[in-house]
Amino acid sequence: MVEDSLDIETLEGAGTMRFELLKFPMCLDVLLVALGNGALFNGVARVIKARSPNTRMIAIQAAGAPAMVKSW
Repeated sequence: MVEDSLDIETLEGAGTMRFELLKFPMCLDVLLVALGNGALFNGVARVIKARSPNTRMIAIQAAGAPAMVKSW
């Protein structure tokens, strides 16, 4: 397992999503984002909520890897 918030290369890769998202006009009603440990979701949510505060953010997780859901 590679923790995306500890491995700099993986973290940088996830960070590029922010630049991709900034290319699009923000008029989203709902955005689904994969949930692992929450780092990617929080990063994407930071960008989306700053540009589109009314967008509903929903984290999704694979049925076979529900660690974050179970932790709640």
